[in-house]
Amino acid sequence: MNIFLFQLAGNFRKEFIEWKSYGFNALSSLIMWIIIFPLMMLIIQNVSNRNNSAFGSEELVASLLGFLAWRLGLEIILEMPNSIEVEARTGTLENVMLTSTSSILNLLVIRAMSRSVFALIEVIIIGIVMTIAFDISLLMSPQIVIIGLIMVVGLWGIGFTAVGLTIVYKSGILTVTRLFI
Repeated sequence: MNIFLFQLAGNFRKEFIEWKSYGFNALSSLIMWIIIFPLMMLIIQNVSNRNNSAFGSEELVASLLGFLAWRLGLEIILEMPNSIEVEARTGTLENVMLTSTSSILNLLVIRAMSRSVFALIEVIIIGIVMTIAFDISLLMSPQIVIIGLIMVVGLWGIGFTAVGLTIVYKSGILTVTRLFI
């Protein structure tokens, strides 16, 4: 268990260093996602006004929650096979697998956990900005947290499937994955 926690802390440190090193990229990505949601809502409100449909604050909250879940899912599903593909291409995957005291499954879980935490931080920042911009409130209940955890575990399952395909085919799986997402 100590090795698992040590590796988890090391992976969190690695994610933070990458986040800090590519700060401009991370910031521009957040700004892009913050701009995309209002544009989508503007289009949806125009379409609903043309069809004489109501699009109030309840629909806006539901759309925001769906958008944030989609953003989190996209980040988790695409990042897991991407990290394996990059390591396989650069030749460090074999080194990690041979020198690690943990199994490949433990390493994948640790990477999924650390990437999910950083993706969740990004999603929370986007959510806070959107709730302030649209003047809506998102009430967090225990049921929403449980549903969110179940969703993340399901996304990990899809990510692990993509990782398996990446290990088998070594390249090109990201292109296939992006076609479906």
